[in-house]
Amino acid sequence: MYIRLITSPLVISSPDMIKSLSKSRSKSNLISIHMKFILLVIIGALLWNSNEARQFTSDSLQQASDFIQPEQQRQIKFTY
Repeated sequence: MYIRLITSPLVISSPDMIKSLSKSRSKSNLISIHMKFILLVIIGALLWNSNEARQFTSDSLQQASDFIQPEQQRQIKFTY
């Protein structure tokens, strides 16, 4: 079995990547990023420590996936 790797013609060098990741940001932007991260950590800790919260989250995500899932079309099979 052979696997063919598809390479992208766009190659980003390491210095360009580091430059884009280390761009200057405003103080309010940095505070916003930090607050989002802290909020994620707090929600994660609460979900990790509470079985009821994990069950509720699991049920909610399952209901959302059931709602999004496309309906399967029925196929009519003819027998002769």
